Amino acid sequence: MDTEGAIRALHGWSQKHFEEKFSPSVYSQQQLINQVWTKEE
Repeated sequence: MDTEGAIRALHGWSQKHFEEKFSPSVYSQQQLINQVWTKEE
């Protein structure tokens, strides 16, 4: 198992937190999309 895989396994219970910590740009884009969809509705 590679390091990233081990980290994912350890923090599987907090996948969202993992994504916020290690993929901030992806998380921010998703938040932006969510906000747009919320406004559209």
